Amino acid sequence: ASIADTNVITVDFGIYAASGNGRYDDSWSAADSWAQSPAEEGSHSMVVSLIQIIFEIPESSSLKDKRSVVSSAKERIRRKFRVSCAEVDLLDSLRFAQIGAALVSNSREFGETVMNRILSFVEGELALKVHDSQIHTELY
Repeated sequence: ASIADTNVITVDFGIYAASGNGRYDDSWSAADSWAQSPAEEGSHSMVVSLIQIIFEIPESSSLKDKRSVVSSAKERIRRKFRVSCAEVDLLDSLRFAQIGAALVSNSREFGETVMNRILSFVEGELALKVHDSQIHTELY
């Protein structure tokens, strides 16, 4: 089939806010939101919370052993905390791994709470020896 044979359907997803009379108002636009500076308003519409953890895997004798431990840790963190997670450095090290996780929310407090819980989870339930960790938050 050629491009001329395909049907293109566009859908407009308007953003509606409830008004006091029970009707919905579509007067809000994304352009209005972007025009306001978060610094002026005192609130932020998007908060990105990050954590980087360097941990030791002493029982690892090969990259295959390490990969198994790291993959399991990443998957458990993803499932339990619903964050993006990846091995970000120390890929060739047999005994050490560095993973990072990120979460997008609308609250700095919530994001940092989740990151601290991830760190506790890695130290406690995963029983990995943490050598360094950093939690960082970006406000947009």
